[in-house]
Amino acid sequence: MMFLRQLGSAFAIALVAGVPLAAQTAAQNDSAVRAAGRSNSLPLVTPRKLSFTTDEATWISLDVSPDGKTIVFDVLGDLYTLPIAGGTATRITSGPGWDQQPRYSPDGSQVAFVSDRNGSKNLWIANADGARPRALTRSERINFASPIWSPDGQYVIATRTGQLWMYNKDGGSGLQLTGLRPEGAPAGGTIPSHYAAAPSGDRRYLWVNVSGGIPPTFALGAHSDDIQSVREENEEHAARSNARRLGQYQVAQFDRETGRTLVRSHETEGAFRPVASPDGKWLVYATRYDARGALKLRDLATGEERWLALDVQRDNSQGGGVNDRDLYPASAFTPDSRSLITSFNGKIWKVEVPSGRVTPIPFTAQVDQQMGPLAKFEYPVNDSTLVVTQIRGARPSPDGRSIAFTALDALYVGELGPAPAGTDAAPRQVRNPRKLTAGGVVEHAPVWSPDGRFIAYVTWSDTAGGNIYRVRPDGAARAERLTRAAAYYDKIAYTKDGTRLMAVRGSRYSRMRQFEDFGNVNNAELEYVWLPAEGGEATRIAWAGSGQSQQGRNVPHVGPDSARLYVWAGNEGLVSMRFDGTDRKVVVRVAGPPLPAQPLAPGATPPPPPSPDEVLLSPDGKRALVLANNNVFLITVPPVVGQAPAVAVSGSSVPTARLTKVGGDFIGWSTDARAAFYSIGRSYFEYNVGAAEVAIRDSVARADSV
Repeated sequence: MMFLRQLGSAFAIALVAGVPLAAQTAAQNDSAVRAAGRSNSLPLVTPRKLSFTTDEATWISLDVSPDGKTIVFDVLGDLYTLPIAGGTATRITSGPGWDQQPRYSPDGSQVAFVSDRNGSKNLWIANADGARPRALTRSERINFASPIWSPDGQYVIATRTGQLWMYNKDGGSGLQLTGLRPEGAPAGGTIPSHYAAAPSGDRRYLWVNVSGGIPPTFALGAHSDDIQSVREENEEHAARSNARRLGQYQVAQFDRETGRTLVRSHETEGAFRPVASPDGKWLVYATRYDARGALKLRDLATGEERWLALDVQRDNSQGGGVNDRDLYPASAFTPDSRSLITSFNGKIWKVEVPSGRVTPIPFTAQVDQQMGPLAKFEYPVNDSTLVVTQIRGARPSPDGRSIAFTALDALYVGELGPAPAGTDAAPRQVRNPRKLTAGGVVEHAPVWSPDGRFIAYVTWSDTAGGNIYRVRPDGAARAERLTRAAAYYDKIAYTKDGTRLMAVRGSRYSRMRQFEDFGNVNNAELEYVWLPAEGGEATRIAWAGSGQSQQGRNVPHVGPDSARLYVWAGNEGLVSMRFDGTDRKVVVRVAGPPLPAQPLAPGATPPPPPSPDEVLLSPDGKRALVLANNNVFLITVPPVVGQAPAVAVSGSSVPTARLTKVGGDFIGWSTDARAAFYSIGRSYFEYNVGAAEVAIRDSVARADSV
């Protein structure tokens, strides 16, 4: 393996330091697990505590007690109660579990809420003061949200996996209310999801949020056969006459007797978290006024709507959609139906209905968060010597004694140790690596001139673009700029006689539009060019069009004919052309390894093997290196007879071999075609073609003699 060290440079690497403080030991963990099983709590030792007092919070879900005197709400996973006029909040639940979305029972003696204190978000019930909490459900990895009570106080209704379920307060596995396909109904079709149930003042109906199964350009109303009043007829007509596109989420009424859901809103930006007044006169839901969060008030007797409040809490329809905290935090009417208690901008507010007059309800809450042990570790960092874990574009010198490569965006050259005897492929040690330039810009894609006197390479800077430079391998002189105009250059190579450099060129603007360096890029601004080896104007050869943007792919290179350049062109094959772009010919077509076997439909045929990432012809034209599926293959290139031959890297009519076991990249050939090379990580490998052929012949001869 090749080990590269950069010496004499400082590297500032910031890591979190410190030994584990109050770490949870194995014995403590076992004890905590046993205690958690007894108490339905989380198995975590909590040696640390965070305490502070706050007068604001985000995403507050709240409810008002039936007597109108108390608000219950959640802050940072604990439940609090507060006098309706405001003041100091009293925490009624605590611990590392996350408690949220409290709802008073109809008689005010209990609260239902969601908690993950037993490991998953389940429904819980506690006394109104938080005492005697007990789990109503014990599901695992099935989250519940937005519980409410049935009018008789015997059931809790909540969202479970996108539908409403009802649970008896004394136990049971629950009953599904929505999302059921009627008996005899044909299979297929979209079943809408139901969220955030709210009482309607009528035991028969629930207000809900729905998503799915809603026509995208008009709202559903009641069917004509079900219309019972002039108001419903006008509402249906207005909805169906509106050609606006609808938001994903809308407000609907769920009929508990028939099981039908009737959509009652048609908001372009969506409608969220309906809440009805106890007297059945008003409905409030969240929506948007342009880009502003808003509350809309509907008169349920006439269907007329007005804006109740603007610049309120932002809904979550574009911030993750429905999750365990729902699309919008819960609000509640006061028992007299004159005001809505809600939260936005970190505060709790009283919004009078129908005037919309807003009054703050101030609160202060003492927060005491129990936390696990501090996950803080100490890592030794050597800031004087850095072991490089990847080298890029490694290329041996023509005499095989030195190697040029880039690491950490800088150009290096080192001495190549001798190849191990008796092997056809082995890593070679790199000794005394040293930087060749002063740096300051990204340097990559080094190549040696055929006489070994220069190393050409490419630079890049987001502000100035890139150029092609050359430098002497001993670093005795400053690097020399070869290109006249800055651009995006890549994939350079010398011609056999060393008089020209080939490259890919694109505009700086084109390069900046490509946000990443990996994958196929359809970019007509890329072109193949050549320029004199001593520097000068670049001459266009041909447009590159689509191709690999990754370094080391689709590199123009030399072949047996010094008057032509060769390049892998994907599905077209390995092509050659003259330096003016004319006389384009296909040398060989190559297929990569087959895809892993997959079940096929009856009569179907397996898909064809994918095209390789790169194919590099040897200088003598007899073989080619193939980079496919992150592995390196060697194939024999048969002569062209009429149509270009097709060769597969596995199971072909000509000799092929896989050179790598765990992958490779940055493939290349020695100038005499006797050795192939590639890199992986910080290792550089050479494959001796001649030694391999001798070994294969000897192996075959021994097998034939048996």
